[in-house]
Amino acid sequence: MLSNIDIEKVLFLDIETVPEYPNYTDVPERFQKLWDKKSKSFTPEDETAASVYNRAGIYAEFGKIVCISVGFLARNSEGLVLRIKSFANDDEKILLAEFSSLLNQHYNNKDHYKLCGHNGKEFDFPFIARRLLVHGMPLPVLLNIGGLKPWENPHLDTMTYWKFGEYKNFTSLDLLAAIFNVPTPKDDIDGSQVYGVYYKENDLDRIVEYCQKDVVTLDNCIRARKGENVRTPGNRITEIGNILEEPLIIHGAKLLGLDDLEPDITERFNHATLPLQASLDARAVANNLIIEDDPEKGIYTPGATKLLLNGKGVIENKVTRDFGEKDLPYWRGLMQMQGQLEVMGDDYTWGAVFVLYTSTDFKIFVYKKDPTFAAALATMIND
Repeated sequence: MLSNIDIEKVLFLDIETVPEYPNYTDVPERFQKLWDKKSKSFTPEDETAASVYNRAGIYAEFGKIVCISVGFLARNSEGLVLRIKSFANDDEKILLAEFSSLLNQHYNNKDHYKLCGHNGKEFDFPFIARRLLVHGMPLPVLLNIGGLKPWENPHLDTMTYWKFGEYKNFTSLDLLAAIFNVPTPKDDIDGSQVYGVYYKENDLDRIVEYCQKDVVTLDNCIRARKGENVRTPGNRITEIGNILEEPLIIHGAKLLGLDDLEPDITERFNHATLPLQASLDARAVANNLIIEDDPEKGIYTPGATKLLLNGKGVIENKVTRDFGEKDLPYWRGLMQMQGQLEVMGDDYTWGAVFVLYTSTDFKIFVYKKDPTFAAALATMIND
């Protein structure tokens, strides 16, 4: 029974895989022929084995692991805290050696420790074991599960727990996260994009971040399945947001180089002609500032590489338990900010939305006033 599992002895795990070679033409001839045969069953009539080679990463015989992220719960004075570690390397053998060392040193008793993954029993666990064998490496105790019957497999699988015995059911981790109302990891890339991010963009760090988010979500989903309340109550989020609002606004304004910041505004403002009011989190002045899109600093200028800001503007501040996003949804302060600009009148020409994600990921989204929004706003209100 899941309720009897000691969650402190569970190692949450997720892997990211890609084809072993960048392109079909790079594959040795013998394995090309084997891939031709393997891919026949799912290759559309108008495609070839070469054109579907990007799917080879889901097969241990033709793919390789580029990242293994793990998480475990450690207890401190405030309770259980999830600690995450990732093993990522272009050389799969190095990655596997480091991961095996972790299991051998700290998780070498299958009667006491368990692995947990989403579809882990069907994918992650056997994939790792097979790749270890490919490299002639010994299997750690927790992965030496070959020949076991399904019910003898000691490990945990969030998808299995959701199936309730229905073998035809497949539920993605993204959907399971939505069901349990926990932050989704699928805010940047998904599994189908890992091939391109790895071989075309050469961005292993981005894959590691994506993999780690899956581990966080795994932890939340298994705890929710155990009956724990992993949802953060809305009133707590609001309370924390109120506490952090002024320091976040001050920090964001400093990053942008704004002047005459007013972070504590109690006045409500009325639109000149429409029955519309607005309250502001903050307002400030930009003196001919050039704001460039700079993701490394957490600054985004959606739809433009840079913006010239001059004059007055409004600032909207948000705090969310969700993971960071590169494109701000309209409902996460963007529409509110554009409405505030219309209420404040012609003197206000720009707006910014500051968002703190998952307590540590601070992002700034900067926009010029949208002239098309005024007409849309009038239509919405008059209708």
